[in-house]
Parts: sequence; C-alpha cells; structure tokens
Amino acid sequence: MNRYSTLSLEATLKYFLLGSISSALMLFGVSFIYGACGSLDFYDISYLIMDFGLFGIQRSFIFVGLLFIMFGFFFKLAIFPFHTWAPDTYDGSI
Repeated sequence: MNRYSTLSLEATLKYFLLGSISSALMLFGVSFIYGACGSLDFYDISYLIMDFGLFGIQRSFIFVGLLFIMFGFFFKLAIFPFHTWAPDTYDGSI
C-alpha cells in the first residue's frame, strides 16, 4: 500500500465507510426481526411465523428486516447491484 497516495487514501476511506454502512444495514435488519418476534432464536421465529401466523405489521417488519440483512450481505460480498465500489477500492489500494 502506498500510504501517501491520495488514491489509496480515498480507497481506504471508501472501503471503511461502505463496510460500516453494510454492517449497520445488517444490524438494523436484525433489530427489525427482533422487534417483530421478540426473539432471535431461529426456532422461535419460525414458530411465530408458521404456527401463530403473524399478520399485518409484524409480517412486514420481518420482511423488511430480511431485506436489510440481505442488502447488507450483498454489500459485504460485492454482489450485483452493490458491486460498483469493490473495483474502486481494490484498484486504489495498489
């Protein structure tokens, strides 16, 4: 790494900020699921969804939570459509 290059500094900052944003998205999704179900245990969540049949706002909270978790993983893994930042950061780190 070239520590004094502005391109390298930009790539480092971009990598750090986008990584922290994706972590925040995943944490926000987990908080939505916890808010809807009251538990983070997979067995409890599946029991509430399947047997109790959550309706309305609780089901939409779970859906939005899963979307946030999925988008966070897509950011972390640089999967389409969140793949545009990865080549910039890896190219700038040289």
